[in-house]
Amino acid sequence: MTEETGKPCQIDITGMTHDGRGVGRTPDGVAVFVPGLLPGDRALVWIVRTHTSYAEGATVTLEEPSPDRIEPFCPDFSRCGGCSMQHMAYPAQLVWKRKLVVDALTRIGKVTDAESLTQPTLGMAHPMFSRYKVSLPVRPEGIGFFARSSHRVIPFSDCQIQHPAGPAVRTAVLAWMEREEIPAYDDTDRAGLVRHLVVRTGHLSGEVQVTLVLACADLDDGDGTPVLAGLPGLATEMEQALADVGAHLSGLMLNAQPEPGTRILGDTWLCVHGSEEIDETLDGLVFRLSPASFFQVNPVQAEVLYQTAAEWAVADGIDTVYDLYCGTGTISCYLARRATRVVGIEIEPSAIRDAIENAMRNGLSDRVRFVEGRAEQELEALLEESGIEAANVSVVLDPPRRGCDPRLLDTLARVHPERIVYVSCDPSTLARDLRRLTEAGYRVEQIQPVDMFPWTEHVESVVLMSRSEAGKI
Repeated sequence: MTEETGKPCQIDITGMTHDGRGVGRTPDGVAVFVPGLLPGDRALVWIVRTHTSYAEGATVTLEEPSPDRIEPFCPDFSRCGGCSMQHMAYPAQLVWKRKLVVDALTRIGKVTDAESLTQPTLGMAHPMFSRYKVSLPVRPEGIGFFARSSHRVIPFSDCQIQHPAGPAVRTAVLAWMEREEIPAYDDTDRAGLVRHLVVRTGHLSGEVQVTLVLACADLDDGDGTPVLAGLPGLATEMEQALADVGAHLSGLMLNAQPEPGTRILGDTWLCVHGSEEIDETLDGLVFRLSPASFFQVNPVQAEVLYQTAAEWAVADGIDTVYDLYCGTGTISCYLARRATRVVGIEIEPSAIRDAIENAMRNGLSDRVRFVEGRAEQELEALLEESGIEAANVSVVLDPPRRGCDPRLLDTLARVHPERIVYVSCDPSTLARDLRRLTEAGYRVEQIQPVDMFPWTEHVESVVLMSRSEAGKI
């Protein structure tokens, strides 16, 4: 390592890291990572930090722009952490996201043919206003997204990555807080009351579910009167603002989250206006969502993701599917339209209740059963109970970002279902788990990246695996 901190040098950017930083080499051959630069950029870069095998830099002057560089559409893009790739043309983002998946599966997962097995990323025809749920921190400086690598809030003047209901509700809440003199939460001294604003909008219904997260333990004064003043007026203002963007207020909730840390929602709720739930429709299926329910924030791409998973899981004569980490039963309902028998397993009791309700609402209760428990503990016993041969079974995995519990991978190695369809939101943990499954005797058949979050570095993937005879975990 010979480059010195504070020394400017010309850099040609030839690649990008998984978090969107440009990668090039100094004249001495040292790798340097530079935020905001793209492959094809040539820039004068200031070396700001050196490490044993690489350096970090900051752009002084962009001397020659990449063919993929575009002007960001948001005036707050350089500061706001809501998205990270507005300077890159959308078709180029899709190519790069495919490369992220291929690189992770090759390097970490040891999938030697990942390049040939990975399809082009399925993107959006219209990649704007695609987030139908936003969680916005509320701080003394305003309501917005956190700045990159910071807990400082950047209030936005407009936001084209989320459904217009989000900015409309935000404006109404700001006016209400100022009028009623309600203090925003302050991380530094842990004072203030309103901590987060969560807005969820139904894709087809136009219903809007609003949650105000408060930094207090009690949401009412003991007789049912909310701790906040002026809520009826706030609901009226929200209804008026939402009507201007073609939406309507379904419900206004309060949530108590008095504990410090990064967890957004607490466990205590109070509905102060309208209904606690809204409807969301995917591909003709209707799902009832409570404010704490997990649901994909981009319903347009969720349809693409779930259709792919269902098509791959129910094929070649297989009509029994186990949906692990099933949540509120979204994928289970997709599967039940194709398969004769679906079993969803989920550890969260409230999610199981929602899943049962969603299956009933869609007329699928005779095909799908939901079991509360840990997948690694329940799967083997359920297979034995059913008497169905593993050769006639598919398993769908849709774990959280951290990936599968290692004990579940051990269980899959023992029961050896014919097919595994893995839905992932993190290429690195996906690759780690695929490596364990290939060592257990599975081979990767197909890989499909899906762009759920345009203008960010995030990518979802669906992977189809089938069993072979090699190896054990």
